[in-house]
Amino acid sequence: MRDRLRWRLWAVVLALALAAGTLLAPPARAAGQLWASSQGRARVFQAVVDLFRDRYWDPGWMDWQSWAARYRASVVDAGGRAAFDQAMRTMIDAVHDHHSTWLGLAAFGGSGVAPRETPTIGVVTAYLEGEGLVVQRVLPGSPADDAGLRRGDVITRVGSEALDGGARWDAGVVLSQAVGRGVVSLTVRRASHSRTLALTPRMLAQGRLAEEPSGRMLTPDTAYIYLPSLNLADTGARFHTLLRHLRAQGADALILDMRGDYGGRLVQLGLVLGAFVDGAWADAVSHGHIAWEGRYRVEGGEGIASLVTPGGTVVGEGRLKDPVRFSGPVVVLVDRDNSSAGEVGPLVLQDLGRARVVGTRTGGNVEAVRGFDLPDGSTVMLAVANIEGADGRAFDGGVVPDVTARARLPQLARGYDAPVAAALSLLHGLPFTPGRFF
Repeated sequence: MRDRLRWRLWAVVLALALAAGTLLAPPARAAGQLWASSQGRARVFQAVVDLFRDRYWDPGWMDWQSWAARYRASVVDAGGRAAFDQAMRTMIDAVHDHHSTWLGLAAFGGSGVAPRETPTIGVVTAYLEGEGLVVQRVLPGSPADDAGLRRGDVITRVGSEALDGGARWDAGVVLSQAVGRGVVSLTVRRASHSRTLALTPRMLAQGRLAEEPSGRMLTPDTAYIYLPSLNLADTGARFHTLLRHLRAQGADALILDMRGDYGGRLVQLGLVLGAFVDGAWADAVSHGHIAWEGRYRVEGGEGIASLVTPGGTVVGEGRLKDPVRFSGPVVVLVDRDNSSAGEVGPLVLQDLGRARVVGTRTGGNVEAVRGFDLPDGSTVMLAVANIEGADGRAFDGGVVPDVTARARLPQLARGYDAPVAAALSLLHGLPFTPGRFF
């Protein structure tokens, strides 16, 4: 779990750096192996200390001199690259801001590199004893999506093997093995009705699909969009396309589900926010001063999200054609797994009075980061700014929901998603939360 969280955070800080205009070029490799000598390691160590002392967004975050003294020996005396990386990682983890990160000699790029494809039917599930595999998410464009599976469906049988007859801790393995063999026969229960489906796995980049927004109509006038991350370069365009299609189907109210959104590119967040707001939406503050301001405008038929310094320099920009403007009521769903831009979005919409929020409180991890190259060719990610509301509201306290609600697996297995039900109640002014199949 810790390693998975670390990799998710690395993805976030890389995307945020790109979005904030702190573009990362592949680090130039230093001649020789500077890190291989104690003198070289000391040089890299001091470069990192100088960066944090001079460029960290809050000079008073910690006593940088004491921090350096505490870790100097472990870094300088590290034997071998792995030990050196671990010592540097431990040192930077001790800053405790959830964004500053040691990347070392990690390879950058990815342009032109196809995402890894694997055979999949495109479901994310969780096992519930005595019930089966509860579908938590159906990935867009997957065989499961094509077959009409939904969040809250319960897979009770895979082929001839029942999953609902008591403890079946290998249920996930049973499903993955079936996927590996080819056509998968699933018995799926929705509410009190069951049906059998035959799904043919496809080679798909499941990691990318998991980051794509998806949506559908929940009621004749209420749309639902799930925005799992802001990490993809076309997130804003995909979001506006979805919203346009849902409006054409009659949507005049929206549930924007950002639960688990760990963030990503700030200019993509700006494009998403542009569906609801105009003008300034947030400030990045460093050393007590505004480093840049997030803005959105429509010009010449394009939606333009930009990050602009007080002097007028554009440090990040994103554009999309034929932007959508949604004026109806909005409820945003969040949970404790929201982070970075995935927190900033709900905070902005709540701060500007454009949406109400349902869910659980988030952690307030809202720094913007930048990558710095070091003398040995390594890269360190540094939190160089903290995001605040356009009116100066502090965002680092996290999102405080207007209504607290949490999804629970046993309820979900009965087709009831408590935050979605609470959102429907808010949108339609109901004095109760409807028992809505999701």
